[in-house]
Amino acid sequence: MDSSRDIHTDLLLTHGNVQTSPQHAALLNKQGISKFVSTVDQGLVTAGYLVRLTGYAEFIRLRESTTGDFRALDNLLRGLRSMPRPPSAEVLKGSVSTFMLINEAYRVDYRIANGEVIVYNIQLIDKLQLQRDRLEKPALYRVARNSQGIWHVSGKVDKVITTYAAVNGQSNNLTKATWLMASHLEYEFKQLQEYTLFHNPSVGVGGDTWESFRDKMGFTTAVTRKFSKVLAVTQEQGSSTQWVVHSQGGVIFAEGVRYLLNGSSIQRCTSCN
Repeated sequence: MDSSRDIHTDLLLTHGNVQTSPQHAALLNKQGISKFVSTVDQGLVTAGYLVRLTGYAEFIRLRESTTGDFRALDNLLRGLRSMPRPPSAEVLKGSVSTFMLINEAYRVDYRIANGEVIVYNIQLIDKLQLQRDRLEKPALYRVARNSQGIWHVSGKVDKVITTYAAVNGQSNNLTKATWLMASHLEYEFKQLQEYTLFHNPSVGVGGDTWESFRDKMGFTTAVTRKFSKVLAVTQEQGSSTQWVVHSQGGVIFAEGVRYLLNGSSIQRCTSCN
């Protein structure tokens, strides 16, 4: 275990589907653990186990509070007060006091000790997470590092105006693509404070693989045609841009260049001798 991380961050990164960067999760957990306050009873119930949330778990709970699924999360957390070890709870591998519990919308991971339930991970079940991911559209985003050193999306843009830019690979929603491509850029170019992300949204593992296959075969996908327009505008600006692409992003980049140079045609050649 990384000695710079606490046990809850380590468990989160080992077992959870983290909805922010690992650095941000560790920073959130340094804020301490807070008492869970239900929107139903406003924390007035004192019987049963005390349910507490790490900084990361509370961050996710607050973010989910604006969604239509939130009541299911509140119900799940309230249930831990009276029955933290229901028959449906699973013990995480290698532990006797760390559990995972799932309902119709959410999964929570937690530890039980000294009459307390400490929730360190909250995430949507895979089906609902995929549904949300599929609502994302291909787009350009300016990504910047904030005062705490955390990468975040500062807004959509219509052209690349930064020195560095990136195209993410498959199975990445916007949240993951933001910090993951930043880490790839930092590895390649060291210090940077901002970059432009062309977000390639995920349509599921099978769908992403099918898109990659089509692009490799020259049947230019819609996401790649949109990316080729970004390349065209960038070229017209005459600015120098250094790109980093990953996984499916590499396929999109290669096919986008071919499509652009071929006069925006899906044919392999516009004229043959």
